[in-house]
Amino acid sequence: MVLVAVTAAAPVTQLVPPMTVTYVPQSTRFVCWLTGGREVATRASAGLVGADLGYSFQAGRQVWWLFGDSLPTLRFAGKPNAESRWPFDQNANGNDSVAISDLTAPGICPVLRFVKELRPVPGAYADPWVTPDPGYAAGSSQVSLRTNETPVAGLVVRGHLYATFSTDNPVDACQVARKPNCTPRKYLGHSTRAVMGELVDARTLEFRGLYNLSAPTTRYGSGAKLVSNAMALGAGGYVYIWGVEGDLDYGKSAPYLARIPAATISTGRGLEFFDGVSFSGRPVFAAGERNAVALFHDDPDCMSHLGVQYNPFVREWIMLYNCGGKGVEMRSAQQPWGTWSKPQLIFSLAPNRTARTGYCYFMHEVSGTDCPPGAPNPPADSSVQGAAYAPYFVAGWTTGTYARTDFPASSTFYYTISTFSPYGEVIVRSTIRGPIVRRLPCRGIKCA
Repeated sequence: MVLVAVTAAAPVTQLVPPMTVTYVPQSTRFVCWLTGGREVATRASAGLVGADLGYSFQAGRQVWWLFGDSLPTLRFAGKPNAESRWPFDQNANGNDSVAISDLTAPGICPVLRFVKELRPVPGAYADPWVTPDPGYAAGSSQVSLRTNETPVAGLVVRGHLYATFSTDNPVDACQVARKPNCTPRKYLGHSTRAVMGELVDARTLEFRGLYNLSAPTTRYGSGAKLVSNAMALGAGGYVYIWGVEGDLDYGKSAPYLARIPAATISTGRGLEFFDGVSFSGRPVFAAGERNAVALFHDDPDCMSHLGVQYNPFVREWIMLYNCGGKGVEMRSAQQPWGTWSKPQLIFSLAPNRTARTGYCYFMHEVSGTDCPPGAPNPPADSSVQGAAYAPYFVAGWTTGTYARTDFPASSTFYYTISTFSPYGEVIVRSTIRGPIVRRLPCRGIKCA
């Protein structure tokens, strides 16, 4: 099997490498609810019923959590809570949330401390906001963060906290403008642009809009390659950013890659996109996402969200992504651009009584007839099937052992999965193995 990446300057065929990192069968286990579902503490502490996504990253000894479309309680501390947020309030410009937790031992479910509003509902969770919009609007206007417009990924570089935000959902734009013949609200739409922001005020979650990370030529159009994304520091002083396209049917993208020098992440200078590999095997990067080529293709392309992390135990980059109705797939590569291995299914949607995962355990199964005896089939809107998407690594929770002679490296990592019905996220864990380090044959006088 081959993957073919062709550019005007450097056509090349990339051979898929032998599988060196393998999933340990049946190792995936449920750990805990993060928000929503059976987790109810955030209702009383922050006025939050459940949230979406849940990308995490370290900031010193703390972990920051970025949540998308967050479902508020109707009231909080005696005041209307939902009424102050989009879509209940047509003038509101966001309904996302951010939490902070201490860096704890892996497997101990984190206690989330949501950043709180100062007004209009003091003590309820605060919405992050980004101003100015660096893309299309002028002056002090905010980046739209309404339905399916969310904080996506984050990291800390030289003491500064950066986050990406997806925006420009044409369905929301139509609703806000009160245009006739808008797409019905039951269709939630999707973002078509990504913005890089820098945290200005941690108390109010104000971010400064820095530049368009990924944008179509025409607003709300197609062509943006990094609308949903993941970021990590890599070799050579670069921040690598993997992403999927906007303006596609949900879950039908291939993955793309960009990089930017960490020293210039605040300005956007040096942002370039992966354009294939040269005949000598070196990666080719070029300015402008019109030059970007996919890292690989599934059959068919099936991505909507992805998480990427370098695993020091198996010494490879690990990519997780939800793929259609399959569940969560994993690929590995020695370099950020690949060549990426074949996919391995590490989380299946099918109910698993032993692992207590999948439908009927933390995802609602509409009919309930296929649930194993005793499975809770968590209550939810009986007409909405559960889902599994946005597999994001839990920051600071990857453990393992390094390879020794005749023993493979092993690693257990933890990741979030958004479930949709019930609305929230769970944390699960899976284990992988690296290649065995064989003892070299002994030759010479010292072997005696």
